[in-house]
Amino acid sequence: MSTRILLVDLQGGSLAARKSDLGAEFEAVVVTQPVEAAALMGQSPPFAVVVCNCGDAENGGVAFLSEAFGNAPKTTRILVVPRDRAEIIFEAVNRDHVFAFVPEDSSPDSFLHTIESAAKQHAALMSEADLLEKTFNGSLQLLTEVLALAAPTQFSRSQKLREYIHQVGIEMKLDNLWELETAAMLAPLGYVTLPPSLLKKVNAAEELTSDEQQVVARLPVTTSQLIAHLPRLERVAEMIRYQNKDYNGKGFPSDTVLGEQIPQGGRILKVLNDLLDLEAKKKFKPTAMTMMKDRFGSYDPVVLDAAHTCLVLKATTPDMADLQTLGVADVKAGQLLMENAETKDGMIILSAGSRITKLAMERLRNYADLGVLKEPIYVK
Repeated sequence: MSTRILLVDLQGGSLAARKSDLGAEFEAVVVTQPVEAAALMGQSPPFAVVVCNCGDAENGGVAFLSEAFGNAPKTTRILVVPRDRAEIIFEAVNRDHVFAFVPEDSSPDSFLHTIESAAKQHAALMSEADLLEKTFNGSLQLLTEVLALAAPTQFSRSQKLREYIHQVGIEMKLDNLWELETAAMLAPLGYVTLPPSLLKKVNAAEELTSDEQQVVARLPVTTSQLIAHLPRLERVAEMIRYQNKDYNGKGFPSDTVLGEQIPQGGRILKVLNDLLDLEAKKKFKPTAMTMMKDRFGSYDPVVLDAAHTCLVLKATTPDMADLQTLGVADVKAGQLLMENAETKDGMIILSAGSRITKLAMERLRNYADLGVLKEPIYVK
């Protein structure tokens, strides 16, 4: 695929004439208006390089490249300038993140060399971004797998919460769905900090002491603090921090934040966490939603209506046609666990609803090798 170059000619054809200087490996598009250029830069596939000349005071290339950086930061920017306009270069360097400058009277070879350097710069930025994205996703997967092993009950619930959040996010037409789903998966991460004896009491729904209740109540803040320093998870951390906050401002954390001030993700988590609590008490969704609607002031009414619409009115019965009963040796990564994987004495190893990962498979096989795993395993 040819490397796409955008030539923004603001000086009546002087830059358009440079199109012929580019090699066959470049696909050059010429425009004469900044508005048209901005619209093209928002399309796909993206431009690797944008080249712009100075233009005039009202239609300036420096201003356009500044806007281009905000809209397409990975596109490499080149400014073509007269040799006697040093002040333009100073302004662009100080404000506008320009990669290189090209004199108006530069030779075709010099112009092409600058374009090639800019294209290599763009390729390096894209490669780095791809590496960071893979590292980020891998770190999230590792965090959730640690949670699955250390607190399988909470992990199973987080997967159900993620499923609900996905449906509600689509119903509300939200554009930050990945943040909401990440918040759902990481929300119970603080449970790995609990002493095993307290985690056992929580899972068994036993009565907690006042001190234990305070420790459990602080878990959203604990989780928020654990992930707040991670890049791209700052807003996720705030969602988790406010997941138990009532819409009217009551609840935890105890501050003056209420209503629309509560992060939208926190408001969604509040509704769906409480729904899961009621379902755990054997309440069917329609009954649970009716009970929640009677809790005046507890929930964002927009979120509550969206949850009722997609989880009750549009609900479908899960398909169990592909249910399989397998020995642990035949379980594969990617399969969905349909019933708890337990030891023969009833200890839960992985909870129903968990997606089998390579780490989970290793855990199951270790228990099987010790002769304590209850088989078969129910998956689909």
